[in-house]
Amino acid sequence: MESLKNRKNKTSSGDQQPEILDDPDRLINEETAAKFLGVTQRTLQNWRLKGGGPKYIRISARCIRYRKRDLIIFADERLVSSTSEYENGGRSA
Repeated sequence: MESLKNRKNKTSSGDQQPEILDDPDRLINEETAAKFLGVTQRTLQNWRLKGGGPKYIRISARCIRYRKRDLIIFADERLVSSTSEYENGGRSA
């Protein structure tokens, strides 16, 4: 059986445990959300300020969290199969 100390060392190295990302309602921090979407944390911050980004949860003034489910929805809404779809606002004609 894996000791708590070993388990703690694995998670403190910055590696996200797979079971955390498997739960679509699990709250994830800005860094993990940015990595998931393939953007920078600054991009997420700009989207929050200007609008147009994924839904987020404001725990406090300095604590922002995202649900994996909302990140997937955000990405799926922008899914296109050709540049002509993108030029039409992401919708097929």
